[in-house]
Amino acid sequence: DPITGLTNCKGMGKLEDFKSFEDVLAAWDQQLNYYMTLQVKADNINDYVNEKLVPDILCSSLVQDCIKRGKHLMEGGAVYDMMSGCQVGMITVGNSLQAIRELVFEKKQITAKQLQAAIAENFESLEGKRIQALLKNGAKKFGNDDDEVDSLTKRAYEPYATGIVKYKNTRYGRGPIGGHYIPATV
Repeated sequence: DPITGLTNCKGMGKLEDFKSFEDVLAAWDQQLNYYMTLQVKADNINDYVNEKLVPDILCSSLVQDCIKRGKHLMEGGAVYDMMSGCQVGMITVGNSLQAIRELVFEKKQITAKQLQAAIAENFESLEGKRIQALLKNGAKKFGNDDDEVDSLTKRAYEPYATGIVKYKNTRYGRGPIGGHYIPATV
């Protein structure tokens, strides 16, 4: 979707079609897993091409054991070889999910359809600005010593943290330690 940046993967539907906040979380998990898989595939394609066409000799010479083992980084020369697709904006995700939970499903101050319309028009109308102010000021936020939103943010990150470790990079088994993905966020 060019407006929200979300792909309707696997027939996910629209926010207004969700019956409960649990449906929203399930859709989030589905999106996260979909893009995590794409990320790993893209990383592995890039690594394969870099290994064959662009070995980084200078960088490899500065990494422990590449010279000793006679392998550049992309061949598994490093002692420690872990990958991470750093998740950026997880606090924003937690705050957004909290606003949806609190304002749409619990307090019912706005409908999912109203929220979707405001997002589609980039909060530019008078109603959009009202909804934007409500989102900004009417829901709990991460980092304000509120266990509910902090737990929701943690919950939103967990599918990635537990899912990414199942994947291997193209160097798996060719170096002494690693060759797999680890979770990271900023």
